[in-house]
Order: sequence, then C-alpha cells, then structure tokens
Amino acid sequence: MSDIEMIIHVGFPKTATTFLQKNVFPYLELNYIGKNYVPLAGIIDERWKILKELKDLSKDISSTYKKLEKFIDRDNINLISEEEFSTGHFLIGNENDGLLISKRLHKLFPNAKIIVGVRELKDLVISLYREYILEGGVHDFKHFLYNILVIEKYNYKRYMETLQNLFGSENIFIFKFEDFKRDNKKVIKEMCDFIGVRCPNFKSKIIRKGYGKKQIEIAKFLNKLFKNRLNPNGLIPLNYGTFFPPKLLLNNRFSYRLNYERKVLSMEELDILNKFLEEKNLGE
Repeated sequence: MSDIEMIIHVGFPKTATTFLQKNVFPYLELNYIGKNYVPLAGIIDERWKILKELKDLSKDISSTYKKLEKFIDRDNINLISEEEFSTGHFLIGNENDGLLISKRLHKLFPNAKIIVGVRELKDLVISLYREYILEGGVHDFKHFLYNILVIEKYNYKRYMETLQNLFGSENIFIFKFEDFKRDNKKVIKEMCDFIGVRCPNFKSKIIRKGYGKKQIEIAKFLNKLFKNRLNPNGLIPLNYGTFFPPKLLLNNRFSYRLNYERKVLSMEELDILNKFLEEKNLGE
C-alpha cells in the first residue's frame, strides 16, 4: 500500500469541504474517489459507503481497504475526501475519534499527502450549531454547547501534531477558511501545486448555505416531530440516510429567499460562547 500515491482531504467540517468536493476535486487531473449521491433521496453510492467505513472505528480496516482497492489507480495520483476523517461525527462521539482515524489512514497509506482546512473557532461553532439544527437538533445554543458539542474534536493544535508525527509536516497542506473566502482561487492554486496537478477552471458559487435566524427557529419546532440521532425523543422515527422532511422544506433556494436572515449571536450568547471556550482552554 506504500506504493500508492494518495492525497487525503480530511476536513475539518465547515471549511468549504462541499465546495471542494463538488466544484474542484472532480475536475483535477487525477483519480478522485469521492462522494456521489442523490441529496433528496438520501441515496449514497458504494464509494461514499467505503469512505464512511474508513472513518468508522468499529469497522475492520483491512476489510474496508479491500472494498476501496478496486477504485484505486496505481498508475495515477489518487484523492479521497471526507470531512469527518478529522473528527468522526462532526458533533458527538469521543474527542479522540479524529486522532484514531488518522492512525487508521496512516496504516493504509503511510506516504499519503494530507489536506486540512481550519476555521476561526467562534465562527466555526456558530456554523456547527446551524448544521446541528439542519440535521435534526432541537435545543438552544447554550444546551448545544454544554450537552451536545464535543468541542475537543476541534483542538487543531493536538490534531496537527498527530498528523505531523504520522505523515511529516512536509506532506501536510493547511489552509484557513477565512483565506479561502477572501480568495479561493489563490488557495486552490496553492493546493493544486501541493498535489502536483494543474489548477482547473471552477465555479465560485456557494454550494451549501447554513440556516439563517428564522430558519433555525422554524426548524427547531419542526424537528421535534422526528426521531433521529440528534433528537432521540422525537415522535416519528427516521433511519439515517432517509430524507429529512424539515430539511426538505427549509434547505432550498425558495426558503433562503423567503426566510434568510444571517444568524448572529446575541451578547448573551457571545458571553456564553466565550466562557465555554475558556473553560475548555480553547479561548483566545
């Protein structure tokens, strides 16, 4: 496996990962092993299932590799992308999930190059809260911080040290989401230089837009009806992967035009967030 030229994009979540997976990676001159799905139906293809297995610590890594192997091109650069390689589930689980997944990936591809996106922590937490509501959550911001979010998953310093020890600092490309927002062409050009491929032409339109203030309030009310991993007390059970009715209603262009107002923290919520990060030793 050490003879395979592999690039691994590990996330973090909420750092333009969907943009890269849709607008950039499929158009690079390499073998992209990525996600391909029908969003409304919640259907995922075999490659996506394999990527999910790679990050699933309960799965045997050797068995998962056998499934992945048929998609690998040994005569080309290969690229796999899964934003939760860096965290496991983006909100819940063990704080060490991302570190353990890194070791699994290193076992398979010890000579891999790694791409990592990071984001200013306060802005990230707000984005994670929007995603929590979009995926079926029902609680307010304070409850989310103290009872749902495993913020230690986003301890960048600890994660980067693990990657450097495994793959070597020269094999890691790190970009900041804030830089990407300012000049995505510059960041993608640098990323392509790191990979060793020509930078493609790509569309700069936003792929995913988080819920706004009004959508969050509507979704919190509707989400209470449905039972899922983030709301075990819901009335109507839904299986993971099945389309989620509130998301279908609210996560579309019409809803964004009608209901969108950017979520901004109140002074009380900002104080709660600052205190929370200080308690976790992740404050500025």
